[in-house]
Amino acid sequence: MSTSHIRRAKEILKASVGSVSFWRRECLDEWNWRFHASLYEVAEWESSVTIIKNLHDQADRYARMQLSLTRGPVQLLREHSQLVALSAV
Repeated sequence: MSTSHIRRAKEILKASVGSVSFWRRECLDEWNWRFHASLYEVAEWESSVTIIKNLHDQADRYARMQLSLTRGPVQLLREHSQLVALSAV
């Protein structure tokens, strides 16, 4: 993963936190997908990303449940920041 890919993921994460819509549950899914898609695009396997997107969409209700049972966006941000840090290794 190049530094430009990592930078892009960080930019998406930073923009999502700065967005008022991020803190509304109905918008979390969109921000979450943008972040993960930025990591998946590195592989340049468009058909795989399409499959992952479909799985992501189908798992949406479970992700929302997890957010409601945990610390919600705060935990989401921490975990996504960890993913970026691990990607940089």
